[in-house]
Amino acid sequence: MGFLTDLENEDINLYNYVCLQIKNASPELDNVQNVFREYTDHSTLHSKTVLENGEKLNTACLNTY
Repeated sequence: MGFLTDLENEDINLYNYVCLQIKNASPELDNVQNVFREYTDHSTLHSKTVLENGEKLNTACLNTY
């Protein structure tokens, strides 16, 4: 994910903190559907995909349509 690369280049301590929080949150995200079966996919893989798509949209040349 591009934001992690940017963060690593900007502040290694903040980068390490964010990576640790991602690692800590991953098991919880992967367990959401085991606890709340009615919820949509909140797994680590899905969350990563959402962030990557957000980065693509943020850098795309979008028009008003």
